[in-house]
Amino acid sequence: MIVVLFLGFFGFEQLLFLILSLSGNRIDFYGDIFFAGLCIPSAGWLAWRTYAKFEAKPLARIIRTYILIAVAFAGLYNLIYHLRPSYFSFSSGVSQESELTKMAALSERISHGYRRVGMLSKLNQWLITTTDGELQALIDKKLDTSWQLPGGIEVKHFRGKGASYYLSLKDQIDTVSFGGITDTSEEANLVSRLVREQLRKDEYKAVVLELESLEKKTINSAADRLRYLRPIGAFSFLDFLYFSFVTVTTLGYGDIVPNSTLVRLLVVMQIIIGLLLILNVSNSVSSR
Repeated sequence: MIVVLFLGFFGFEQLLFLILSLSGNRIDFYGDIFFAGLCIPSAGWLAWRTYAKFEAKPLARIIRTYILIAVAFAGLYNLIYHLRPSYFSFSSGVSQESELTKMAALSERISHGYRRVGMLSKLNQWLITTTDGELQALIDKKLDTSWQLPGGIEVKHFRGKGASYYLSLKDQIDTVSFGGITDTSEEANLVSRLVREQLRKDEYKAVVLELESLEKKTINSAADRLRYLRPIGAFSFLDFLYFSFVTVTTLGYGDIVPNSTLVRLLVVMQIIIGLLLILNVSNSVSSR
């Protein structure tokens, strides 16, 4: 009966939690839908097999009891966290280096991307204002000469080692190169066309515009990944599932810290209920 009540409460709090998610108060909405949809039926199936049919062996019942309690409390901790985020935190000894590295790399990619787009935009403006005859003559000799744009920007087309081709735009600040190993294959192919092929002026303009558009898509993709990257110190349902299993088995690693009296009381309650359920299962098995 206790387990059935817990599963019912768990299903209710997950429904409430998903409603809060729809209102925009959740970072990993689809992840919570997946784990709630996975855990609720699984927990119900375990409860039915363990407490309704009484077919499992004693050790299996104890393990299933642990799982049921852990899942139910994980959902409860998850709901409390999203209502009161300050109630949980990672201990000072938990490393967040991987998340910091991801955020730094994405931020650098976005910043560098805007720099590249800015340089390509200036090149496009210059291509538009240059006369057709002069532009075609420059394109025909692009590998032999460098172009001088307004604002002190120097444009170079050159071939690297092997079959690699590069487009370089240099101003007073630094040099921006296209076609390197950090570029996508699509960008590298466009740069290869610019440098290697004998293009007409209209074709050259179209390829530069396509390269600028592709760079903007890369920026938007990195920005989306950064937007949905879990903030430093934030928790997910998996974190609370782990915390709940550690709690119910009385291991207590201390990497996740409850910062309120309410949560600490729930942790104590979880341990007590877990022990009582295990004793209840053991007694019911021994009396049969």
